[in-house]
Amino acid sequence: MKKRIFIILFFIILLILIGLIFYIKNSHVKTYYVTLDTDSESGTIFLKVEEGKKLSIPKNPIKEGYDFVEWQLDGKAFDFEKPVNDNITLKALWKKIQLNNEISEEQKITPVKYKVNFYLSHDVCNCAQPCNCTYELYDTKIVNEGSKVTMPSNPTGGDYYDFVEWQLNEEKFDFNTPITSDLDLFAKWEKSEYYTVIFYTHYESPDESYCNCISPCNCHNGPKKYMEQKIKKGEKVKVPENPTLNGYNFAGWLLDGKTFDFNTPITKNIELIAKWKSN
Repeated sequence: MKKRIFIILFFIILLILIGLIFYIKNSHVKTYYVTLDTDSESGTIFLKVEEGKKLSIPKNPIKEGYDFVEWQLDGKAFDFEKPVNDNITLKALWKKIQLNNEISEEQKITPVKYKVNFYLSHDVCNCAQPCNCTYELYDTKIVNEGSKVTMPSNPTGGDYYDFVEWQLNEEKFDFNTPITSDLDLFAKWEKSEYYTVIFYTHYESPDESYCNCISPCNCHNGPKKYMEQKIKKGEKVKVPENPTLNGYNFAGWLLDGKTFDFNTPITKNIELIAKWKSN
């Protein structure tokens, strides 16, 4: 009987010791807190994890108009296979749900740009494609795909050539054309036309009766050439210095018997006759 009681007491004491050891062991287990920042209607969630244990993947939060992507720690995807050894905060990453009429950030691509070169020909050979001419780059414009290129200021061809147009493939380029590729445009020129303007002043023996006649006429010994100008087609005559004649006052230049307007563009050879009035 005593032996049975002893055995019973032994097992009771053993159980108490085991329980005590388990309690002591667990009372020294360190725990950490994991804060879940959902950035949504779900609010903030706090989880408790024992040191060295893994965090169970929590249920995905919900946010209206967004799809949940992942949990991040310090801006990087959190690895749920790693043990937790510190207090941490995980932040939910979201992606906005794309609507049919919206453009995503991925679709907001920088526009494609093209280069439009404008070339001059040193030899002014009028060709619109590479030939035996020497070309000089006049201007370059960078244009977004689908946009129109702005026409540069007209170049000048000096005293002998006039600029006509910009050409592409030997045809006049339409500046309303949307640009969809790199282009080389070439200047077309035409040879300048010049006209002669001759100024006549007086006669050998002028008097008011005949010194206002228009050449050719029946004036004595004819008119006296005062000067002449070579004028490019479409440009204006430069007003010369007024001539002088003893006994007469200069009264202007005549063309076909009428006072000449020096704002008139020149389109042909002309002769201007000085008009005089006696003192």
